Amino acid sequence: MNIAHIREYDKTVQSLEDHLKGTSLLCRDFASKMGLGCVGEILGLLHDMGKASSEFNSYITDNPDGLSRGEVDHSTAGAQFL
Repeated sequence: MNIAHIREYDKTVQSLEDHLKGTSLLCRDFASKMGLGCVGEILGLLHDMGKASSEFNSYITDNPDGLSRGEVDHSTAGAQFL
């Protein structure tokens, strides 16, 4: 399972799949106001695509290299894919 987030205070894990699905629905709702619901949905699905990488998964689970938040690029993969 790819992980999108781990909450600091209780260590609850959100899967990348759940995160992207939820974000895509929100983006669809927001973009629908401009007649671009389908575009918003696609952008929501792609916005954190880089979190599917082994580098990000290693960072979020055990961070052996001691990387700080933001040091692993996860946000440009969706744009590069498009």
